[in-house]
Amino acid sequence: MKRIGTRIILTVLISSITMSLLVGGLTTIRVVNVIQREAKENLLQMARVYGKTFDEGISSYEATASTIYDIIAGTIDRSRLYESG
Repeated sequence: MKRIGTRIILTVLISSITMSLLVGGLTTIRVVNVIQREAKENLLQMARVYGKTFDEGISSYEATASTIYDIIAGTIDRSRLYESG
C-alpha cells in the first residue's frame, strides 16, 4: 500500500511541477513581449518630446543667426573688402 500511495503522490507532484513550469514559461514569454512593446512605445514618446524641444531650440538659434547675417550683410560693403590698405 505504501508503494501505490507513494507513486500516486509522486505522479501528482511531478504533474503539478510540470504544469507550473509550463504555465510559468508561457506567461514569461507573453510578459516579455508586452514589456518590450511598452518599452518601445515609451522610448518613442520620449524621443518625440526631446525632438520637439530640440527643434524649438534650433529654430530659436536659426532665427538669431539669420538676424545677425541680415545685420552684417546690411552694414558691410562687399566691394570694399578686397581693397588694399
